[in-house]
Amino acid sequence: MKQFFLLILLIFSLQLLLPAHAAEVTIDASAYTDDDVYRKNMVVFTTDQIGYVFYVDSSRDLVYKKSTDGGVTWDSKVSVHASANSTGPMIWYDGWTPGDSGTKIHVIHVN
Repeated sequence: MKQFFLLILLIFSLQLLLPAHAAEVTIDASAYTDDDVYRKNMVVFTTDQIGYVFYVDSSRDLVYKKSTDGGVTWDSKVSVHASANSTGPMIWYDGWTPGDSGTKIHVIHVN
């Protein structure tokens, strides 16, 4: 039992000696505007820097935006399905599936 406590004390001591690093990123709130009132957004980051947001814009078009800087800025929206009259997307990134390579984002929506 004494050895267990000494091991815990050693691990805790080593953590105090090792430097800790953290970085903060401000997420850009303008990924969508107030005009995009029908948004039910779905977000996926395929890496720590590349992210996508899928939503329905004010024209009821299914669209997405991409970020390549961890969400600090977002590109212009791209139409996935025009005049969809969609209620919003649901997504599944295959990288969320254990053992999958993570190369596809599956999008489904209801008209």
